[in-house]
Amino acid sequence: GADRILIDKANASELASMGAEEHLDSKQRILLSLRDRGRATAEVLSDDTGINIKTVKNNLTQLKRAGLAHEVGKDGHATVYAPL
Repeated sequence: GADRILIDKANASELASMGAEEHLDSKQRILLSLRDRGRATAEVLSDDTGINIKTVKNNLTQLKRAGLAHEVGKDGHATVYAPL
């Protein structure tokens, strides 16, 4: 299996302040943004990270399967996600 890197909220702020986001892969950057916000749609996460919306949606599916994020509701037609 793939190695999992867990970033808790304290580490997320520390990493962000160090400018470490550029060294993280897209899934890690999305999770970092989601943990920073608490909840967000794929579109918001795409805007936050500069990652293509399709890539964000694919990564959110992977994060859900890994038990790192879940769906918490809707904002209009858009699904809202939160970290676990």
